[in-house]
Amino acid sequence: MTRCTSVSSLPGTATPKIQKAIKKALSTHKDWSCLVLDKAQDPLMPTVLSGIAPHLESGDIVLLSPAATSFASFTSYKERGLVFTQSVLQRFSPPTS
Repeated sequence: MTRCTSVSSLPGTATPKIQKAIKKALSTHKDWSCLVLDKAQDPLMPTVLSGIAPHLESGDIVLLSPAATSFASFTSYKERGLVFTQSVLQRFSPPTS
């Protein structure tokens, strides 16, 4: 990995453990520059995307990579993925004429 713009964590029972692992990895790899966003609020996906948008450059990839279930926020992995996809399209799709 050469560049990490941000890591956003969603609320859940595994969140503290995941955040600890991320902070440990970042402290080990001093050449990684990565903003950790850990205060996501409802609506989760639009909030996360708003937080990372200013740090993105043209051609960057926005990846949803769940490290645990999100049952505190979503009914299933399918709903979480659908909400992510819809939020990305709403936020980053060019306007139609």
